[in-house]
Amino acid sequence: MEDASRRFLLYGVLPLWFAPAVADWAMHRRTRIEDTSGLRESLVHTLMMAEAGGPVTWA
Repeated sequence: MEDASRRFLLYGVLPLWFAPAVADWAMHRRTRIEDTSGLRESLVHTLMMAEAGGPVTWA
């Protein structure tokens, strides 16, 4: 079971996280985040960390 879980995380979850991470980077680059960031952007990233933090903590 441990080996199956490790394979699922390495070959399933991580590649699925990669696509949104690249999309987020591309959007920030396109919108020049250094000039346009603000409270809303910070809150969105806080929410994303909270969504990922629960499962990571439980694991």
